Amino acid sequence: MFQEYMDKLVESVTTKEFSEEVIKAKKEYFSNVGEIFEDDKYFENRMVSFTEWYCFDRISEQYQKSPLEHFIDTHMLIWSKQKLDIYTEFLKNIHSVFYVNKIKKDEVVIQDMCDSKKFTISMNQSNLIFHKKDIFEARLIPFREEYYFSGSFCFHPNQVYRKIKKRLKEKSNNHAEKMKFLFLLSSMSLKLERSRNINYKDIYKI
Repeated sequence: MFQEYMDKLVESVTTKEFSEEVIKAKKEYFSNVGEIFEDDKYFENRMVSFTEWYCFDRISEQYQKSPLEHFIDTHMLIWSKQKLDIYTEFLKNIHSVFYVNKIKKDEVVIQDMCDSKKFTISMNQSNLIFHKKDIFEARLIPFREEYYFSGSFCFHPNQVYRKIKKRLKEKSNNHAEKMKFLFLLSSMSLKLERSRNINYKDIYKI
């Protein structure tokens, strides 16, 4: 059910009406995280990450609001209260770097490295196999009193846990600075994926 709402959002804000915005957004996003190619191992995941950033974070030049906000504003008078409430909750999404605190039978307990808040997420939401102490960038979306992974993941070496946590806390009160740091981490992850013979220390200089 959650995925149906996500798919409808993406479909609605990537129509022909938004084609120029999407083109500009791609240039902006990949200039920050690094250019990707179709033969990259995580090409599809990176494209999903772009789409989520475009939907939830980027401010449209034409409408001066995020595509999600525009989507809500243009449909709020025709939606049912239930549907409006669901998409309004989407505005409270949490985009951060998380630490796997505990693995349960059907759940994973993760901790936001920005404010240390913990979340219990159903393992059925993803085909990924999490391990304790994993560190990854992701987006959590509230949906009917639970949190769901939006779909994209960007993993980082757990050896840089302390450095990432420190930098995130420093930027926790400034959304723009936090976003720049997440871009930086994503670009470092991409470099590491392509350079398996290089030590992570030579890339994650944070």
